[in-house]
Amino acid sequence: MHKVIYLIVACGVLLSGCNSLEKELKKQQDEVEVVHDEAMAQMDALHNFEVSYRTKVEELKKDSLVSAQVFDLKQNMVYDLVKAQDAMMDWMHEYNPSEAAKENPGAKDYLKSEMRKITAVHKQMFDALEAAKQNDVH
Repeated sequence: MHKVIYLIVACGVLLSGCNSLEKELKKQQDEVEVVHDEAMAQMDALHNFEVSYRTKVEELKKDSLVSAQVFDLKQNMVYDLVKAQDAMMDWMHEYNPSEAAKENPGAKDYLKSEMRKITAVHKQMFDALEAAKQNDVH
């Protein structure tokens, strides 16, 4: 009888531990997705600035009086905007939510790594967007 009670208690402890891990992983995954969603919401703005800067670069190519410094600034802005968008696309392509499954012993480490990556992408996107606003083509 004591063995049965011990077995029931042991199973309960194991199940509660799994539930705790599952909740922790879900929380980590939700945090990653919040950062992603916030950055992703800026993709249209990044693209719109990219189009504006590309147009300005094409106009500047035809203007023989434009300084190389102004031209380079606009050209570099296009590059930074494209790189920021590409960084998000690359992260989304490489992100694998199934790696965050509780059955994966490395799930917590995977999510920590993904949080670092998406945070860097987030920063890159917002930095590019802020620079584009400060050097607006209009």
